[in-house]
Amino acid sequence: MALYRYLHLALILFGTCAGNNEDICKKGDCNESIRKCKKSFEEQSSVEETPYMISPEDFYYKFMAKHKPIVIRKAASNWPASEVWTELYLMHALSERTQLVSRLKDFPFGLKMHVMIKDFLWRSQQEDLMMFNPPSSQMLNDIIAPLCLRCHQFMNQMKVSYWLRQYQREDTTPLYFHSDEQMLTVLNGSVQVTLVSSLHSEKLPDDENQLFLISRSKEEIHSRLSSQGIPHFTVNLQKGDMLYIPQMWWQLLTVPSDPILFVQFLWPSRMQTSSVVQSSFKTRDNQFSSIQKAIKSLLRRYEERFLGTNVPSLFCPHQDMRMSDFTFETGKMSDEEYQFFHNGPDFTETEPCNFDGLNKQSPCHFPTCYEDAESTECIRYILDYCNQWEDRGCIIELPQLLNKVDKERMEEIITMKSPNKF
Repeated sequence: MALYRYLHLALILFGTCAGNNEDICKKGDCNESIRKCKKSFEEQSSVEETPYMISPEDFYYKFMAKHKPIVIRKAASNWPASEVWTELYLMHALSERTQLVSRLKDFPFGLKMHVMIKDFLWRSQQEDLMMFNPPSSQMLNDIIAPLCLRCHQFMNQMKVSYWLRQYQREDTTPLYFHSDEQMLTVLNGSVQVTLVSSLHSEKLPDDENQLFLISRSKEEIHSRLSSQGIPHFTVNLQKGDMLYIPQMWWQLLTVPSDPILFVQFLWPSRMQTSSVVQSSFKTRDNQFSSIQKAIKSLLRRYEERFLGTNVPSLFCPHQDMRMSDFTFETGKMSDEEYQFFHNGPDFTETEPCNFDGLNKQSPCHFPTCYEDAESTECIRYILDYCNQWEDRGCIIELPQLLNKVDKERMEEIITMKSPNKF
């Protein structure tokens, strides 16, 4: 619990009517715009389904820009991966790769371990383990780029991962949210997904130990959603189905006792490129319960502001290509480089710092973080900074950074002398 004294995290700091009203608000009335968008969404009674793939324009303007989930049935039924990704194939395609594995109940922020694919395939028959990793270049050729995502705006920063679980017992993930837009694809097995808009974050129960997820049983969460009248959707996905999950939406996945194989596409939201996003402000209260309330409040405010913005235009010159034909985030570097640059914050000169660059006390301006972003001194500086300032970089960088820190090293970080001069 000592760790949480250092974590006063903020999400993406949008004052509901902050920034340039011409860019953010419609018809010059920000509050009225948000009320209309919120009302329009809450009138949605179920998740829309389509039996066929849709165009990038339809997907972007009708669903992504409005944060409306959609199920695309049987869209991945003709993928080569659904047929060729056997155990023998995976052992060959991933023979030199160390795999990242987690228990389903700990997913996605819990304890992780690295094992070879052959060890995972053996252990996963007796243990509740789930593998989630970027596919190899050979595996990418077995994935057909979904037509609805074949745009430079999506593919340029696309991340792809596969999830594999063979343990034959039904189980459920915690209720959690993801900071990217998401398309979840079922290649084998089935899954039930419960979705809650971030508009209703403050109505959800608190968690005594976690900031970014709610570790309650499926029955307890569903009971709370029903008893409190919290709008939510439950979707059942079968082999070949795709589900678009909007950024920052709460999600709970229930997997059956049968083996499952998923492919997940992640890409940044259009809101993250806004010039008014990069801001921070001083905080006062760092109690854990207050931090939880602040995160849920900011999630709601973010969604309200998202729904109140004008929609940027979409241009898709190249659409008929496979994933292996693109150079996207997962495939831009070797496995070693990918792990090095994505296990913590990136403060290189060629990549933008996710913290507030205008704040001279942010990690963007701390020299140690340029030398080694995963060093003990840099991590302590980031924790202290996030305790003093609300900054969008905290919510983006801290979860993945802290997942790589074990208990012994965390004690060292907490007890060391603070390098900050706030």
